[in-house]
Amino acid sequence: LRKLLGVQMGYVPGASGTDGTLCGSRPGAAAAACYAVFEERGDRGYREIVERCMATTAYLAGRLEAIEEIEVLPHDLNIVAFRLRDPNRPRLFKKFMDDVKLVHHDYPDDFSDPNGHVRMVYKATVMSHVTEARVDQFVDALQGELMRTR
Repeated sequence: LRKLLGVQMGYVPGASGTDGTLCGSRPGAAAAACYAVFEERGDRGYREIVERCMATTAYLAGRLEAIEEIEVLPHDLNIVAFRLRDPNRPRLFKKFMDDVKLVHHDYPDDFSDPNGHVRMVYKATVMSHVTEARVDQFVDALQGELMRTR
């Protein structure tokens, strides 16, 4: 099989120097699984999943916008980025972020001045398993965290 699928790759160690996967340099199992699921659900099934994710994303953004201390950044995807309105306010505790799987990055406050003040931006991704009830749990936990870090 490696002879049939193999592609010469200079970075692949070993005598053959070939990579024999369907995707080039990554295992083909993920591609095969995606294809099988798409065949099962079809275009309509995926469209329903995406519409549900986007509705839940809008619900999350609305819940976050209702918190005075939170600034929700513009978004078009199923990812809601937000930051604390007050740049001098203490950041959320690492334990909380780890517990709720909240991703965070430091970004310039003003992208036209990359050497200027840096602020933490938090990112919540809404996948198909996230329900409005889970959003409510997250927002309630976030509000509790905001009270603890004042």
